[in-house]
Amino acid sequence: MITQNYLAGEIIAKEGDHSDFAFFLKTGTVEVLVNTLKGEKIVSEQFAGDFFGEMGVILEEPRMATLRAKTDVEVIAYDIKSFEDNVINNAEQRTAYMPNLFERVRLICSMLRKTMEPSEAVASESGLHPYDVYGLVEAREVHELDGMPPAAKPSTVRLKSVEPLRGAENCVNVVVKKFPYNIGRHSQSKILVENDFYVEDERPHNVSRGHCSIEQREGQFVVRDRFSSKGTIVNGEILGKSARSFMAVLKTGENELTLGDTTSRFKFVLTVE
Repeated sequence: MITQNYLAGEIIAKEGDHSDFAFFLKTGTVEVLVNTLKGEKIVSEQFAGDFFGEMGVILEEPRMATLRAKTDVEVIAYDIKSFEDNVINNAEQRTAYMPNLFERVRLICSMLRKTMEPSEAVASESGLHPYDVYGLVEAREVHELDGMPPAAKPSTVRLKSVEPLRGAENCVNVVVKKFPYNIGRHSQSKILVENDFYVEDERPHNVSRGHCSIEQREGQFVVRDRFSSKGTIVNGEILGKSARSFMAVLKTGENELTLGDTTSRFKFVLTVE
């Protein structure tokens, strides 16, 4: 286990390299990039408090992406033994890591669900990319995003509830500043899931603990269902394990978001500005 510092723009690990270390980001932001037929693409960002790169170490696979410091960063690098000793066998660090792991499980379940549909192309129909298994969040295959009409240089997403949520007198109205922005239900578990926005939902639940996320990909904003029980609806399109896709691109202006099925009272407006 060693602490390393990188200046903005420096490469932490390169796609195709041997996976020697898993990382914990103490400070700063790291960009995750992959090589495509159309050049290098940024597919995700990691923020302070995130674990990343450990799947390659565990599976003994070459790096599936390049990790580059977006800002000056400080990271802790673990080889497989120190990762086991200091993260898996350390109660505090294990608790911090488990939400990362369970989010990967949700993504893997989404991909497995689509592999059981042999008539469909997994990557294009599921809205997922193989890099998802490694903790990256790619909304769709890059060529699919390139073929979609882009929002007119979107810079802001605002999340507003259609009506006041339980226990509140006014509608929620927040500006989303972090991506991915995870939305889900309050629960007793502090380990199974970690969200940026929580809702109170009584049984029978419409909203899952880890329900959906708002993400920024290839200059567009998207909503991705996180393998929720009852799905997510975006502008009338149903997303989730019972639908054709887990992802929908947001248009510029107002978008309708429903957590759960058509009977759900958890309705929001997502405004892309």
